[in-house]
Amino acid sequence: GDSYDFFGADPARAEKTAWFREARFDALVSVYPHTDEMVWEGLGTRSIPILHSAWAVDPEIFRPLGLRRRYDIASLGAHTAGKYPFRIAVRQYLEGQREFRFYRRQRVGPHDGLRFARALNRLRACFTCASIYAFTVMKYFEIPACETLLFAETTEALPALGFRDGESFVAVTPGDFREKFSYYLRDASPDTIARIARAGRGLILARHTWTIRAQELLAEFRRLF
Repeated sequence: GDSYDFFGADPARAEKTAWFREARFDALVSVYPHTDEMVWEGLGTRSIPILHSAWAVDPEIFRPLGLRRRYDIASLGAHTAGKYPFRIAVRQYLEGQREFRFYRRQRVGPHDGLRFARALNRLRACFTCASIYAFTVMKYFEIPACETLLFAETTEALPALGFRDGESFVAVTPGDFREKFSYYLRDASPDTIARIARAGRGLILARHTWTIRAQELLAEFRRLF
């Protein structure tokens, strides 16, 4: 679960904290390295090593499917107030404009990779944010894996993961996303979008599949233990 869920007065978070503290882990794996201090505080100890990894995809599920890309763009997933302000701002903009044909649904099924991949294959582009916690969420990997152009806010982890603005994705901010959407989806040539989308998928296949991730984790286990 998300590391911030350790904190708060509600019973569900208290139950989670109790479970993790009683489990007596030898190590944990985190895809959000910048939250290590938060995790250790929730665990009540710094003695448990945290191995760092990142999300990945199954390329047999998240892949180009040859479907007609009927929509220009979407903003998919949770739009929880207080947690996803950037995602909410983008959604509100898309709902109030007529320039782009956007996919109106926010969710396509609970944790259903096949349905989500199919939805992504209907899009020319898709936006995601990192939430207020600056998480490099799984959508950063799922969207380009489908050869869909990724619009996303930058995170501290992205450069080390191989993401390059204008090469494998398009970086956007709350101040410039409207102009970036318009440029890439209306003014830029189709070849430009195709080039970035192909490079995004190439990056995922080269560095961010679950097979690669498992190999990396095994190597780290051997190093530590």
